[in-house]
Amino acid sequence: MVKEEEIPYIADLSKSVDFETARNKEAGNQLKHMMKLVNKELPDWIIEIKKKYK
Repeated sequence: MVKEEEIPYIADLSKSVDFETARNKEAGNQLKHMMKLVNKELPDWIIEIKKKYK
């Protein structure tokens, strides 16, 4: 599960996600899209960025 301290502004990011305008709609609906984004994609991206700029 994602912790707020791991991803700054997670609430703001969550509010701004719009499944209808997403380029990749493989999740099938807004809920699944959001779950995949917040629980998998964002944490992986944050780790990648942290490694890049350490």
